[in-house]
Amino acid sequence: MGHGRKGVTFFPVVPVEDADPDKTLITYPDRDFDGANANKGTQTGAFYSYPSPIADKGYLIIKGKYALNQTDIPQEVSYMVEFEQSVAGTGGYIEVKPNHRYTVRITDADPFKLDVNITVSDWTDGGDFEYQPEN
Repeated sequence: MGHGRKGVTFFPVVPVEDADPDKTLITYPDRDFDGANANKGTQTGAFYSYPSPIADKGYLIIKGKYALNQTDIPQEVSYMVEFEQSVAGTGGYIEVKPNHRYTVRITDADPFKLDVNITVSDWTDGGDFEYQPEN
């Protein structure tokens, strides 16, 4: 994630305020994600981030390999996916809130652009989910 906060306060969970967020917003480290079956339907995975206010204009960074078809040599790609709601070309950024799940559905891709739908829902305990932190 780009334009992320370094931390939050507890109870209530709100981003740590800073006199100059432009100098302190960070890009979270890359997290490897094995999407071996990503082209066959739903691919489950998760990462956790601190809340991100609208003013921070936080965004996801999705990196991978792209090939138009299976005979092409895959090329490295990187996409910036903004947390933005847009209807008919108008809209604005949305806040990344604590205890929410943001489901990213890729609807179209080419080497230069990624089209996505982001669904926001409350984080629930329903279902099983395995997560192994890298540290």
